[in-house]
Amino acid sequence: MGAVLHDLKIVIVTININGLQRKEHQLLDTLHQNKIDIALITELHLISTETERRLNKKKYKLFTNPTDGNNYNGTGIIIRKRLSNEEVQHSVIQKGRMNELKIKYGDQFIHIICCYLQSGVNIEHINSRVQYINLLSSFLLSLPIVERSFIIGGDFNFIESTLDTSNPQHFVKFNDANAMEQLQSTFGLFDSYRLKHPAGQIYTRIETRGGRRIDRFYTTANFRPNNLQTNFIPISYSDHNAAPVLKISRKNENKWGKNPWKLNNSLLDEKSKEDFILLWEDIKLEKVRF
Repeated sequence: MGAVLHDLKIVIVTININGLQRKEHQLLDTLHQNKIDIALITELHLISTETERRLNKKKYKLFTNPTDGNNYNGTGIIIRKRLSNEEVQHSVIQKGRMNELKIKYGDQFIHIICCYLQSGVNIEHINSRVQYINLLSSFLLSLPIVERSFIIGGDFNFIESTLDTSNPQHFVKFNDANAMEQLQSTFGLFDSYRLKHPAGQIYTRIETRGGRRIDRFYTTANFRPNNLQTNFIPISYSDHNAAPVLKISRKNENKWGKNPWKLNNSLLDEKSKEDFILLWEDIKLEKVRF
């Protein structure tokens, strides 16, 4: 059973932290200042049990996904403990690269997935990213149709269009971008930032050769566009300069407030019910005439 999110709004961030060790205080400041509920952490690196213990003491729960025999890479997901009244269901999709939480949000289950794909521009790096995307696709297909509500975030280490680079003249669409395009088509995913900012240009990593937006969120179409907002916050303790923040709200479905008035039929006998129905029909008729 997954955790139950009681709040109508979730705030999620994805941060490439370039090693969490000795940065937990800075990370916690970021989470507190921006009222973050869930953080997807990429390039977690190997962390000590003491670091994990200190985070857990601060009313958060950290789920780690380190790389076997490697002090680098690694993903992690941090969630506020107050958001759940049951144990969170955590799964590893690929060691050191992808993990996920299954969470009950309102009346549905959603899967929040953290990805850290292979960096580099050589053909083997591109093919590696394609393999990870295909692996993610297989995982999503394995889920029941009723659970195919996804929030996928992380550091994808490639871009999909000229809008995501400060050097558009050098952009080439490789197979990793094609694989991501196919993933979006198969599962009805969309780039949450691009949805509201079709021509926007912002970069999450700026290097000497230019800037790129390689940290992104993808969500399924059942999260209504009007209920989504994506903005960016500065990050000073990583080699990425900015982190995307996704805010998801669920508007109250009751038109007249949380607890609209309802007639308690059990308080009426059959004659009273008939009288009430006739009265109500007269009221509606008079309203139409008015």
